[in-house]
Amino acid sequence: MTDDNKGPFSVIGVGAAACLACCAPLVLGFIGSLGIAGLASTLFVGVGGLAIAALAVAAFAVVRRRKANCATPHEPVPVAAPQRRKPESDTTPTEEQLLP
Repeated sequence: MTDDNKGPFSVIGVGAAACLACCAPLVLGFIGSLGIAGLASTLFVGVGGLAIAALAVAAFAVVRRRKANCATPHEPVPVAAPQRRKPESDTTPTEEQLLP
């Protein structure tokens, strides 16, 4: 070993190598757990969204297929035109009745 490697910065290099050797598995484990948590949350949200979409499609299909509650003919039906009836007794007040 030469004297060039015994400078003050060589201690920092040895410390960095020791830190890397000691802490790298923990850091990689933490990053991996973030990935697993991200995958789990993505699956959870995805499955929840899929379930909500399936319920919405099922509800839409039920509403669309629901039959009418009354019998309706399938052909055109003639309808008579409305006629005005004359009132049997004139119940509208006259102008003299309205004035005091």
